[in-house]
Amino acid sequence: MIALPPGAAPPYGVGLHLWILCANGAEAPGGADRAAITFVDTTHTARPESVERGGVDWSAVTAQIVGVLNGTSTLGSVSVPVVDLLDDQVDLTPARRVPRTRVATIVDLKRLWTRFDAYMRELRDAADALSALVPADGDETVPLISIGELERAGALEIRTGQGLPESLVRRGERQEDEARVLTGAPLSGQAQLWLPASAVAAGEQDGSLTVTASQDVIVSVLARAFDVRVDTDAPSVLGPQLAALRANPAVLDPWFLSGCLRAPANVHRAGTHASTTSRIDVRRLHVPRLSLEEQRRYGEIYRKITAFEREMTDMKSVGGELSRALGDLLAAGHLPRD
Repeated sequence: MIALPPGAAPPYGVGLHLWILCANGAEAPGGADRAAITFVDTTHTARPESVERGGVDWSAVTAQIVGVLNGTSTLGSVSVPVVDLLDDQVDLTPARRVPRTRVATIVDLKRLWTRFDAYMRELRDAADALSALVPADGDETVPLISIGELERAGALEIRTGQGLPESLVRRGERQEDEARVLTGAPLSGQAQLWLPASAVAAGEQDGSLTVTASQDVIVSVLARAFDVRVDTDAPSVLGPQLAALRANPAVLDPWFLSGCLRAPANVHRAGTHASTTSRIDVRRLHVPRLSLEEQRRYGEIYRKITAFEREMTDMKSVGGELSRALGDLLAAGHLPRD
């Protein structure tokens, strides 16, 4: 029983397990005892830098599994007699059976505290800038304009996502000349999916793929998972649940557009909400009708909000990693004594 790392394959929110079964009479891998089950936990195999990028270190996972199957390694594994598993509640989850094989070192802690302190400084800078903002007085109503009207006026272009060539989509760390693939919401923190440059160029030329340009505004059109982001890592290839808004920079600021579209009122205005599969009608979304100078001022504020949101997410991630490392040291009795 092999526990795969998070994000190894869909569904990404579920811990996936790989079962390797031997035919009756066949020799067990590595000369293993056929009266026992070998549990392998690969969820802690990936290098820290790979985890930070949200990917899976497949070379390390493969080496661990092959070593256990060949009988040359016991890293992250344990063999349990079948009779010991047949209790009132049979649980074949490797994480329950395999002890953690490694606890944090002083280098790990220093690295984690350095990252945590950096996020804290960035978060404080963003918080200081945003906390100085004061809502304007008065009840003046700013007129709104719909995305459909902006499209008809030539202020932006709407490009809808399309089906992807699944046979060409590759998972893992980015290789040279590959473009990111986005398949739905949330738009940040998605599993790492890539398409080769040749397929992207061909798909963009014949119209079979929707490929973003820098500063395009990406919108997730499912009502239950509505999200908006400015694409700062273009080109990205969009799946069928996404749309790209390409603003004319002479009349429309993309950061202002993105910030206004994320308003909860827009979701209620543009979605039918008849079911969990209801889609947002992008053309029914609205933004305030402001001058380009005002748009840019609002857009700069939204950049700071985005940075604040990103630093909060990153700090939560490294804070959780730091807490787990300290917990492992505590449980192993490796913390210093008074």
